[in-house]
Amino acid sequence: MRKNWGSGKVLEFIKNEILETASGKKVLLFLSGGVDSTVTFALLNKFLGKKNVLGLHINNGFMRKNETEEIKKRYNEYGFDNFIIEDASEKFLNAVKGKIDPQEKRKIIGETFLQVRDETVKKLSLNEDEWLLGQGTLYPDIIESGGTKHAHVIKTHHNRVEGIKQLLEKGLIIEPLKDLYKDDVRILGKSIGLSDELVFRHPFPGPGISINLLCSDGNLADKDLLMMINSRLNALDLSEFVKNKNYSIAALPVKSVGVQGDFRTYSFPASLVLTDLFNDFPGWDNLGGISSFITNKVRDVNRTIIRLFEKKECKLIEAYCTKDRLDMIREVDHIVLSELKKSGWYQKIFQHLTINIPFASGKDSCSIVLRSVISEDVMTARFANLDLKLLETISNEIHKLDFVDSLYYDITNKPPATFGWE
Repeated sequence: MRKNWGSGKVLEFIKNEILETASGKKVLLFLSGGVDSTVTFALLNKFLGKKNVLGLHINNGFMRKNETEEIKKRYNEYGFDNFIIEDASEKFLNAVKGKIDPQEKRKIIGETFLQVRDETVKKLSLNEDEWLLGQGTLYPDIIESGGTKHAHVIKTHHNRVEGIKQLLEKGLIIEPLKDLYKDDVRILGKSIGLSDELVFRHPFPGPGISINLLCSDGNLADKDLLMMINSRLNALDLSEFVKNKNYSIAALPVKSVGVQGDFRTYSFPASLVLTDLFNDFPGWDNLGGISSFITNKVRDVNRTIIRLFEKKECKLIEAYCTKDRLDMIREVDHIVLSELKKSGWYQKIFQHLTINIPFASGKDSCSIVLRSVISEDVMTARFANLDLKLLETISNEIHKLDFVDSLYYDITNKPPATFGWE
């Protein structure tokens, strides 16, 4: 077929939609600092003018290490000066206190964003009749939250909580990127002159690292299912992929989200342990084969991880979304991102997530899962085949942290797993 569109045509459509939707109104935009909200901010500034756009960056306490300061610096360097920063970290932490259900946590965080927005509107004495709320929602966000005709809910997206739905019905939301995928957004960002630093930053969702922190009340549900899964895993023969029998497989007593047959699943991940992993590495292709083999043979498993080290014997522990546990993620995540950037791997992968799971020797410790993925459309993804020396360096640096009892690397594609664990 003859190509009849391009980034210029897309930009023209978006311009017309912005002008029509805003129609004389101003826009208050939720500004996480991620690619989507940054490009949305630039487009609104371009077509409505800075005086009609206000960016609202909310520090919800779920940011990466020094993230808010970096966002402020990056925006100022580019010339964005029509944004404000609100520190609402205490409000968000109190809102999710004691919560362990991932869907409930997402909904609470989404509604808390709206509360902070309302408080900001009052504090700045903004006339609500003159303002729309802007969001950097993408098409995959709408699909995965069940927002299209044939889509089932994979996860509750923070941009589609009940309060947002009500504003959508009243025509009080503007989402210029809602028909685009992530790669479209990056092309668009470059076409309007945004720097690589802004456009090729790894995706960072509004709820931030809160959705990388799995919570538990310490009680294991579905014990019988876990026993059955372990029985099936023990019966698997991996000789097709591994030269010797120096391996073991067991399900961890925590659940992660996946997508199997277009439906959301919450299942136990299979943990693969290989003797002397780094010196007798079986190869990424074999590991990918093992991962697919396990999730196909044992349908109640939606994810396979490989253990990089274990310092102490771990068990399911009581753990909630607190500043201390979020700080654990921040420290590990900082190590990983620094090494990825030093080695040139940061731009080779689509996104890295550092997951904190409630599986440890005690309440002041955790286990960490590293999740690096490569994707073009966000709907599907491949786990990143990192350089082995780089992975070993990262593993050694994390090993030095007292609070990390064990470390894993996620070797699952999407599907059957999603990017994150919640």
